[in-house]
Amino acid sequence: MESQPINSFGCWVNKIVQNNIIFKIPSYQRTYAWDKKNIEILIDDLQNNKEYFLGLFLIEIKKNSTGYEYSLIDGQQRFTTLYMLFDVLNKLYPNELFITFTDNKKEQKIPLTSFVKYKEIFRLSLQKGQNYDFFKEILQTPLNEKISNPIEHFSQKKLKEAYIRLYELLKEKDKTQILSILNTISNSEILLHSTNNNGTAMQIFELLNDRGKQLTQLEALKSFIMHQSYLLSQKDGVVQNEFQESIQTCFASIYQH
Repeated sequence: MESQPINSFGCWVNKIVQNNIIFKIPSYQRTYAWDKKNIEILIDDLQNNKEYFLGLFLIEIKKNSTGYEYSLIDGQQRFTTLYMLFDVLNKLYPNELFITFTDNKKEQKIPLTSFVKYKEIFRLSLQKGQNYDFFKEILQTPLNEKISNPIEHFSQKKLKEAYIRLYELLKEKDKTQILSILNTISNSEILLHSTNNNGTAMQIFELLNDRGKQLTQLEALKSFIMHQSYLLSQKDGVVQNEFQESIQTCFASIYQH
């Protein structure tokens, strides 16, 4: 497991852009659940605090046929919200805004649009089967236009409401306020953990959430089962993968209903 010290969000964005990283939310992870109040608190915090801690982001890295796949195991609610915030700003101020970071004591700038998209691909995709296409449509739809697809799941309702609330709040800010919010995000401290083992990732997830906000009963059950399957199959990688894939498939199906 690779453990990285606290760093700024802007430095992480630079790494993401420089290494052509694209994130996904695994289908077995809890769907989006932030409400309007969460959005309002975030924007208020970003506007009124020069120093901010965005929390932990736990990432599972897997090699695939085209390179590496990056899955957000913890921190996906915050990351998804920030990503939507960036997309709204990128539409309000196309090609005008930047994320900043410090390199060798010099401030560097990354175009916001470079983080939102890698070439023509959005850098974040949500769970396939429920939110994947819906989230993509939100990002592709111009501001002030309605999303054509009907809402079929509770998490889709939450995504749409969050995106609209972000737009409502951000469009009322002048550019000086917008730059201040971006500067706070860029300089915000984060904690990164990455691993190439799903069992390890779920163990970390369980331990961290056991000390923080209480998990839902379903989240706690999923974490416990995945951790136990990892412990029981450590000596057999094939069996371990079969266990993990089976559990992930089951919980992906649960989250779609």
